[in-house]
Amino acid sequence: MEWEAPTKVTELRSFLGLVNCYRRFIQGYSSRAAPLTNLLKKGKPWVWSDECQRAFDDLKVAMSQEPVLALPDFTKPFEVHTDASDFAIRGVLMQERHPIAFDSRKMNDTERHYTVQEKEMTTIIHCLRLKAELAAISKADRDVLSRIREGLERDPVTKALMGLAKEGKTQRFSVEDGLLYTKRRRLYVPKWDGIRRDLLKECHDTKWAGHPGQRRTVALLESIYFWPQLKDDVKTYVRTCLVCQQDKIENKRLAGLLEPLPIPVGPWDSITLNFISALPQSEGYGLIMVVID
Repeated sequence: MEWEAPTKVTELRSFLGLVNCYRRFIQGYSSRAAPLTNLLKKGKPWVWSDECQRAFDDLKVAMSQEPVLALPDFTKPFEVHTDASDFAIRGVLMQERHPIAFDSRKMNDTERHYTVQEKEMTTIIHCLRLKAELAAISKADRDVLSRIREGLERDPVTKALMGLAKEGKTQRFSVEDGLLYTKRRRLYVPKWDGIRRDLLKECHDTKWAGHPGQRRTVALLESIYFWPQLKDDVKTYVRTCLVCQQDKIENKRLAGLLEPLPIPVGPWDSITLNFISALPQSEGYGLIMVVID
């Protein structure tokens, strides 16, 4: 609350950088921060208006007084509530009337010209895409966490990492409820019992995933999970997916039309020579030289 109002762009970036780390705890963050983020636009003159000051004070209050988010219970259904204004979209993930996470972003120039119905649909799609990772730990896959716990104990690499984390000898990982998390709160998946393969299948082959490309599959997995060479595993999995090979649109350049060879004007004008090899020996010979005029 004692953070003084910024007097230049670098100070504003520093403040917004801190607040942005906790945006999922602030309902309607994008619309509330819009007067400040507009000052960061290239070529925009620095004018600290009363509107900017109100937005600055509002975010400071939000950082200290916003309601505490509830922990998700993956055995119960979730609700996604969305709303769209003239310049921002926002949504909240809820469970039994308790907020789990908030999400928002500003609309781009194209989206601002949408109709009301199109803006509402854009908001729904945006929020559902960001929360789609919850399907990776759905009621049907509750045993994934128990399998991960077992794998963490049996894999010597992860077992050693958990030991270091418990002793406070590494800042990259932490242990919570028998699970290993990275600094960015991503769940470490051991190479055990085909768990990684199952998660790849869940985030690529299922109906809700829709066989996305490599980048989208990686983004979906990395929103929750971590393991070494995750991107390489996704690359191999997507490239060998039969459905993708059969149904995806070919992006390669189309082959050109076949053209006839030029007609020779006389003997010896065009000569072709080739060898036929790997033949059985006959009278000491195993090759045939073919010459065509």
